[in-house]
Amino acid sequence: MPSKVLVVFLQYSAQHQESGMKALGSFVERLFPELLPSFVIVDNKLAQRQEKQLAPNVNLISGDNSCREFSGYDRGLAWHESFGEIDLATPVVIANDTFHHHYGDGYLRLFTPQRLARTLAKKGVLGWVDAFPQAESLCGMEFRKWVRTSLIISTYGTVKRLAPFNPSFDRHALFCAGAEPAFFALSAPLSEWYKAFLRWWLFSDVPADDSFKPEWHSKQPISGQNAESFREKTCCILSEHLLSAKARSLGIPIVAVNEDSLPEELRAE
Repeated sequence: MPSKVLVVFLQYSAQHQESGMKALGSFVERLFPELLPSFVIVDNKLAQRQEKQLAPNVNLISGDNSCREFSGYDRGLAWHESFGEIDLATPVVIANDTFHHHYGDGYLRLFTPQRLARTLAKKGVLGWVDAFPQAESLCGMEFRKWVRTSLIISTYGTVKRLAPFNPSFDRHALFCAGAEPAFFALSAPLSEWYKAFLRWWLFSDVPADDSFKPEWHSKQPISGQNAESFREKTCCILSEHLLSAKARSLGIPIVAVNEDSLPEELRAE
């Protein structure tokens, strides 16, 4: 049996570090009471390569903000790996600094020991799951549901099968230049509905007759000032979706902590 649990906490500045680490520490202690936690805080705002020990089991390192949290997650995992071989069954907890305040902390109680045990036994991924009304395709892999990467738990062996978190999309193939409302290049390898969904989420109006009405909390009209930020955010959304699409293609179960709220056909792992 593994003797420790590896934790990666991603932040952009220390604004939520204290509250995030307090919530994450309690969360890890509740689910892994017999394992020694090893925390690495990855700060994507630190400009130069830095590393500092904050406590016996807590280290702070500089990150990689090229794909926001996803490139930072890769940096944190590599830090853990730098100390030598890791047992494939070692639990890994990955979180960013939104996990405890964007969605409220009530959902954290849905991460139960029973769901965790089931997930780790199946070498799956545990987290909150969202879903589209129909299947979509990304990088040649079909998916309909995806796990929110603001907080996931898996084993090291499964994480390595899914890595890297940052797939480095070809932005020239995906996007128009400037702030064109179309946003996506004609050659972008996404369905028309998928592209419309991403525009709806970021900046455009959702058709009144569409029953699926996604909206981002920071939604605003596209402009020359925010178009590049929207492109970066889109790559993050696609990175999140791709993780679950890859899991499906590899036969890795995704266990939803919110399974009771999902359509019955999507509850199966």
